[in-house]
Amino acid sequence: MLLVPEGALVLNQPAAAALELIDGERSVDEIVTAIVSRFDVTLERAHADVQELFERLEVRGFVMLRHAHPFDGACPERSRRAQDDKRE
Repeated sequence: MLLVPEGALVLNQPAAAALELIDGERSVDEIVTAIVSRFDVTLERAHADVQELFERLEVRGFVMLRHAHPFDGACPERSRRAQDDKRE
């Protein structure tokens, strides 16, 4: 259950687990992989469900997703800085 100003959102176990895995470091794909390993769900279904959950929560201002920049990885210097930031 997620308490919000308007009331409460009742979450199923995979949705609650996905929210618990949000730490600012894991990607959506990493969260989906963890959900697939913990629950009886296909990768495709888990990805669709987690993506929908996060998008709905983002619209309401409960989470803030970092969207991949289309040029991430295309610039070696940016990629090196991103890797260095992750190590710190």
